[in-house]
Amino acid sequence: ISIEDLEWGIRMTKSGLKFNYVENAEVFHLHKKNDIGSKNKIKFVIRGRTVFLRKYFSVINLLKEIKKILDYSMKFGFFFTAKNYYFGLRIKINKGNYEFNTFKKNYNKYYFDFTKNIKNIN
Repeated sequence: ISIEDLEWGIRMTKSGLKFNYVENAEVFHLHKKNDIGSKNKIKFVIRGRTVFLRKYFSVINLLKEIKKILDYSMKFGFFFTAKNYYFGLRIKINKGNYEFNTFKKNYNKYYFDFTKNIKNIN
């Protein structure tokens, strides 16, 4: 599960929603899982991970994040990693980010209907 999906699930659960298993549901996640990506993408990922750690702090999440810090430092350099973790620590967390109605009102900023762009789904 990605950090974004986990965070979304936590927000929805805290707002009182229940998750149901739908046996025949299909989910399309359009990205290359093992692709490291550009430095701009990694900046976004690091900052998001930092916000997640602040919102849902636990020893387990901290240990996972220490491993990620070491991985990012090895791949992208210590200063790049430290700068983006520091930036993530400075991001303000919106007090209303658990409110489903606020999320629902602005969801189209984050999600779109990509099915009309897919020619053939098997």
